[in-house]
Order: sequence, then structure tokens, then C-alpha cells
Amino acid sequence: MVLKENGRAMPEPAKQTRRKWVRYEREHSMSLWHTDWTQLSDGRWWIAYMDDASRLIVGHGVFQEATAENTINVLKQAIAKYGCPREILTDRGS
Repeated sequence: MVLKENGRAMPEPAKQTRRKWVRYEREHSMSLWHTDWTQLSDGRWWIAYMDDASRLIVGHGVFQEATAENTINVLKQAIAKYGCPREILTDRGS
């Protein structure tokens, strides 16, 4: 709404209709974390772990390469700070 008021977003009436499904359904924090890598405009890679219920970013990092080692290091830091989630969901990317 703020973006629309400041001319930074266009109204999209099709998105105003109520969906019959809910994308994120977990009721309790720490029951599921999502994780994914994305490449930034400068070529570096950003990884984030997000709690499904609260939408809190529990861990993140920016790296030159998207490697399993970097993924595990960020996960270990997130677990050290917030504890171990019941499940972790990935898109099974490389």
C-alpha cells in the first residue's frame, strides 16, 4: 500500500482475489525452515534460511561461490543461534 501511494507499485486487481490455498501453513516456529541460494547483481551468491511460520531470516550469508560448505556453515550458525528446526525445505538445487 505504501509503495502504491508513492507511485512505486502498480495496482494489480488480479492479485486482490482471495486464494483458496495458503502458501505457508506452519503454525509454529522452528517446525520448518526454507533455504535457497540466489545470485546477486555483482556476481556474488546470497543464501538465506527462513522460518516458515514467523518468516524470520534465521541465517544468511554472501559468498563468492554457492558451495555445500558455505551452505552448511550458514546452517550451523543459524542452529547455534536459534536451535535445530524439525524440518528443512530446499529446492534440491545443485
